[in-house]
Amino acid sequence: MAAHLVRSFAIASVVALGLAAACGGNDEGSSGTGGSGTGGSGTGGAAGDSSTTGGSGGGAADSGVGGGAADSGVGGGTGGTGTGGTGTGGTGTGGGTGNCGICPGNRPVCDPATNLCVECVGDPDCAGNGVCDTAIKQCVECLADKDCPTGQKCAPTHQCNNACGTGAGNCGGNNPVCDNGVCVQCTSTTQCAGNAQSPLCNTTTKDCVQCLANTDCTNPGQPACSPSGNCVECNSDANCTNGQKCNTVTHNCVECLASAGCPSGQVCAGGECQPACSAQSCNGGQPICDPTKGVCVECISNTDCTDQQTPVCIAATGRCEECATDADCAGNTQNPHCVPANHQCGECTSNAHCQTGQVCFDGECQGG
Repeated sequence: MAAHLVRSFAIASVVALGLAAACGGNDEGSSGTGGSGTGGSGTGGAAGDSSTTGGSGGGAADSGVGGGAADSGVGGGTGGTGTGGTGTGGTGTGGGTGNCGICPGNRPVCDPATNLCVECVGDPDCAGNGVCDTAIKQCVECLADKDCPTGQKCAPTHQCNNACGTGAGNCGGNNPVCDNGVCVQCTSTTQCAGNAQSPLCNTTTKDCVQCLANTDCTNPGQPACSPSGNCVECNSDANCTNGQKCNTVTHNCVECLASAGCPSGQVCAGGECQPACSAQSCNGGQPICDPTKGVCVECISNTDCTDQQTPVCIAATGRCEECATDADCAGNTQNPHCVPANHQCGECTSNAHCQTGQVCFDGECQGG
């Protein structure tokens, strides 16, 4: 068994080193070593490499050796049980399959289904910033009334708006219309007539939008109507020319979506194919060449982050941030929790951190 595990680990390491533009870091967990029949704790791996899926928890240990580390893809696995001890896998960040390269701070998660950088693929990515709307891979205030503070309901736009019962007495401002007990922006296009930028009513989401169909988009440079009701450059590759691809998250036509679409020796960065970096080619705000992704980044480890305000390196984005876990916010009595959506210390990351009747959104307890 031990020989099989070593051989499998060696093969996985070779594959991982050969793939560039990974969604996260390498899946390398260290194994615990048992002493006198007591297994040591395994250590969880980091994010999954490109086009590979993070492994599960560590296997069972042989002959008094503790459980192996959990190579994590999306979150860490659980270490196997060693003779006399149990190895516990750590939690991975940004794991999974994909070829996203370095994801920007506003879309820090690599979606393994599309190989695109998105805001979230599940609620944990939005902790402290609402919940994940998996249809659009974005963090939103609510998906149900329970996600809203007392006295508010979840509107079709996935925002918490005032509850209005059977009348519009509690409605006003940007949401003047009472519909099914919640204040909304509109229920018919006539209620959007005064909005020059968004003159049409989407009767499903109950908000005023720029377009309902492609025919509403008259600008040749933005011929497509996005699902959110905005005129954009593209919704699919068919809207792009000269062999470009449509980034369906940003709705822009780009040269590439992944390094696999670039010539040999080049990587996809920011939607463009460019030569893989070297230590000499990186400077300025991104002075370090990440050898596993072939792109210039701000950091690849915490030692690269010298600003005391942003001392933690986030592997998925190659950026120095304030925190990665609550431990990085220790001593901050007002903001003791690390909000994954922006890697900043906040008041809360779940409703449990707030008073009754309040909900956690944008790292703050709201309502009540």
